[in-house]
Amino acid sequence: MNQYYPHLFQPLQVNQMMLKNRIIASTMGIPKSHELLSSIHYGNVSIIDRSIGGAAMNFVSIESAADDDGTFPKHDRDGIRESLSVARQYGAKTGTWCVPRLKRDAAGDIRAHYDGQQVLAPSPYLTRSGQRAIELTKEDIRGIMKQAKNDATAIKNFGFDFIYLYIGYEELTTQFLSPVFNKRTDEYGGSLENRMRFTIEHVTAIREAVGKDYPIVILLAASDYLKGSYSFDDMMTLLSRIEDKVDLINVSCGMDMIPGYFPEDGIIDPSLGLESWYSVNGKHCQTLFEPHMTNAKWAMEVKKRFPHKLVSVIGSIMTPEEAEQLLVDGLDAVTIGRPLVADPFMPRKALEGKREDIVPCIRCMHCYHSATEHTNVQCSVNPRYRRELRVPLVLEKTNNPKKVVIIGGGPAGCKAALTAYDKGHQVILIEKEDKLGGQLNYAKYEQHKQDLLAYRNYLDTQVHKRDIQLMMNTLATPEFIESLQADVVLVAVGANPNHLKMPGIDNEHVYYFDEIYPKLDTLKDNICVVGGGQVGIELAVELLERGKKVTVIEAGQDIASQGNILYKAGLRRLLNQFKDQVTILTETKCLGFTQTGVKVENNHQKKIIPCDEAIIAVGMKPAKQEAFSFYGIADETMMFGDCDKLGQVVGATNDAYFIASNI
Repeated sequence: MNQYYPHLFQPLQVNQMMLKNRIIASTMGIPKSHELLSSIHYGNVSIIDRSIGGAAMNFVSIESAADDDGTFPKHDRDGIRESLSVARQYGAKTGTWCVPRLKRDAAGDIRAHYDGQQVLAPSPYLTRSGQRAIELTKEDIRGIMKQAKNDATAIKNFGFDFIYLYIGYEELTTQFLSPVFNKRTDEYGGSLENRMRFTIEHVTAIREAVGKDYPIVILLAASDYLKGSYSFDDMMTLLSRIEDKVDLINVSCGMDMIPGYFPEDGIIDPSLGLESWYSVNGKHCQTLFEPHMTNAKWAMEVKKRFPHKLVSVIGSIMTPEEAEQLLVDGLDAVTIGRPLVADPFMPRKALEGKREDIVPCIRCMHCYHSATEHTNVQCSVNPRYRRELRVPLVLEKTNNPKKVVIIGGGPAGCKAALTAYDKGHQVILIEKEDKLGGQLNYAKYEQHKQDLLAYRNYLDTQVHKRDIQLMMNTLATPEFIESLQADVVLVAVGANPNHLKMPGIDNEHVYYFDEIYPKLDTLKDNICVVGGGQVGIELAVELLERGKKVTVIEAGQDIASQGNILYKAGLRRLLNQFKDQVTILTETKCLGFTQTGVKVENNHQKKIIPCDEAIIAVGMKPAKQEAFSFYGIADETMMFGDCDKLGQVVGATNDAYFIASNI
């Protein structure tokens, strides 16, 4: 029995398959069309790392549709075999999904609504492309069931350890169940009995193809969070009809995206653009605005109703402690997604008691291609993600050690220090404050930033574990840096808050955001936040959570303009909970401050917004001139992070790594 997490590292038998522990690596597949030259992820999310990271169950995504003889097409087999080999190389049992589809190539896949292509559906809803989906005929449905048998046979015979079925998200299995998408009047629509029929037939076809001893795992969406859709009790009724055909139930919620809609039903607001299509995604892949273990209550209820079945849960299980507690509380396994992107070796580190070495996920959503629309699909804390050919597991030690001085102990400076040290250089890290972390230190004051705080603490721990010379409470000057006689100077001095020059700025009830955090408990009830960027709006959220009435004043057209689509959708959902407390004023210019409020101008009209206190959060300015002053001292000088270009943790981490690793 493991001394650190005794439940997490117990074996688990699923049908005739034995798992070495209770950790399931979430699917998180990326189609091969999105492969990068710098990656060997085999069409999946860094599958090579997750396979040796210690999870007991793994997945590979394959796009091949089996032929009628129950085999994969000849020219696809080598790739599938290698993917399977990679995924299983440290004892993980590996499966793939068997989605309901017709025999067709990947470009015409039944889920092609991702790319705005024409799709087949229960009913002809309006897709993102503006075209109507084509209603599946009964002949089409029979073809889907035939293809399910072909695919399942091929999966089993090729050597996969289990099959994974989606009864959730926007797959046809739940589209047929949901009255939102299913408007049919035949035996596949209308009553619950009819709406369950398609899924029952699909699961049955697969069980018949693989036999009783082959493991079938299902993902079950307890709710898709759409008004008028199926209820939890509907899903439980469906589960009761297929429970004898499935072996492990993985409970989730939400949808990957809304596949389509009937305009007259008003389930989405098209005026929100792309965000409307992903408005339910934050329940499937949670932002920082959702709680940890967000689907645990649903999973516990499933286990209560089906105590004899194996039940797992997925959804922001961020730490080994949380995973262990879910098992103590009665679940049989846990499924982990993004934390295994941030650190694929979390299971092995937890097993060995190396808890402090686990790199925390900050739930930024950048690893999710839907969030960034492929603009920058990366991990904020793991530069190796999707870059396995560029970023080695272990840095090769340099044959030419250098003295490297790093100015600034924020996330960029800390990552550079760790990387340079691991490369074999002598590292001096200079920080003007009494603690490392830079702006990450503000996270301790906001409950929605516990993941960011965990990352700050991780960086601090790792720096102190290494023989890095720390100079805290030290103001770097060009003269001081010159005295250190560095071979390389890395500058990561960050950015400073923009300061305003306007009437009333010195009033005692006016603060800048960076000075207000320690005073949050003392603030009065009616507050104006000037600036609706991510810093301002997240501070506003914290104030709302504390029961304050908040007015956000933003000069631009939208709040949180730097945030990705899924971040904005999660933010909107949260703000909707505080409709009576919050007022958002966009395209509104702050003119100054009075003793009773904030003077603003909107649409050429001036007025005063009453408030007890005002907080200024109008962005940051890179400390470029300070950074420039350190050039010319050492043979090599480079700057990165916010002092070079304002950004987020993802940019700071990746730039710091690549610069420091190439010294």
